[in-house]
Amino acid sequence: MLAGSPIGEVAVRYGTTRQSLDTWRRQFTAEGKAGLADRSRRPRTSPTRPGPEVEALVNGR
Repeated sequence: MLAGSPIGEVAVRYGTTRQSLDTWRRQFTAEGKAGLADRSRRPRTSPTRPGPEVEALVNGR
């Protein structure tokens, strides 16, 4: 159905961006159907997050 269509044309047809399509394609190639499942967008790390001592002070513990 879409084989051979330019990625920009496919993106317009389905109301998304070329970047999203490329991300989904890479995830599908790497992980198969499971790669298309919704994922958290939360960062894996937070380098500027204060330490547990500061959090305890802020939270009144």
